[in-house]
Amino acid sequence: MRITQHDIAREAGVSRSLVSMALNGTGRVDPNTSRRIARAAKKLGYRPDMIGKTMRTGQSMTVGVLIRACDSYFGQMLLGIQETLQKHSYVPVVLAVNKQEFEPLEQVKRLLAQRVDGIILKPEYQLFKQHVQEVVDCRIPLVTVDNYVPDAGNIDFSGVNDEQLGYDAAGYFLKMGHRHLAVATITGDMHLLKRVNGFKRHIEAAGGFVTSLDADDYDDFSWREKFTCSGATGIFFMSDIMAAEFIELATIGGAVIPRDFSVLGTGNYELGKYCTPKLTTFEQHSKNIGINAARMLIERMSGDTPYDANQRSMLETPQLIERDSVIKI
Repeated sequence: MRITQHDIAREAGVSRSLVSMALNGTGRVDPNTSRRIARAAKKLGYRPDMIGKTMRTGQSMTVGVLIRACDSYFGQMLLGIQETLQKHSYVPVVLAVNKQEFEPLEQVKRLLAQRVDGIILKPEYQLFKQHVQEVVDCRIPLVTVDNYVPDAGNIDFSGVNDEQLGYDAAGYFLKMGHRHLAVATITGDMHLLKRVNGFKRHIEAAGGFVTSLDADDYDDFSWREKFTCSGATGIFFMSDIMAAEFIELATIGGAVIPRDFSVLGTGNYELGKYCTPKLTTFEQHSKNIGINAARMLIERMSGDTPYDANQRSMLETPQLIERDSVIKI
């Protein structure tokens, strides 16, 4: 039998209208009465009628989420998003994205067709404008995570302070005595460009030299040979996955890390703990990035932050996780 607000009212000894105000957060309800109503609802196993609420308010109480939850970094981000949304009675609708089976722009259109109240997404490379325009045209609040959007307007952003991360990575290498470094760059992502710029700025200001290697041209041993020929004593990667792969290839090729060259990653992925040697990296606090994204979106959807208000950014401070893959020289 479906439990109704009338049932809760009888159990709590209050009126049905008071139950409605307490459960929906509308109107003023005495805190003690509100707690009594909540206990009654829990005892009876009450479940809100979301369809009815949607018809009354025009809100679906769902939020579309488009991120690549295929590793520990994005998995933690998704966890932060989900926990925060559910505390405010929103249900995340999570769709996978990749460049083959689940084309990102088509996934955005699917979410819009489901009449979600807001969207959180990680923009993918050249699809920035198409992603954003589809959502903006529908006047649906949007927050991007991990990657910036050009000319963002009122689109909020949650991520790590990328320029600071790059600057701190350079500072760590300098502290360990390294002056000639390499950085594995990835084209297309604005946040990674900021990271690389911060890295180069610090190294070059200290009189060092940075060789850029295009990670898009990553090709087994030939790429490692390019690094070896550069004369760099250490290399900075944009992700732990690439760093771990490089260590494996270098080891197969006869190199000893960090004796022959040092390796620094970013992201603090689980796999970094199991590399040989264990990977020195930067924690980006991806769960907090997810929490911040959900909070900003909720504020937009509720009207606490007007839809047309200027962009807000919430940036996490990167944290060095020192292990064994960088040596002092």
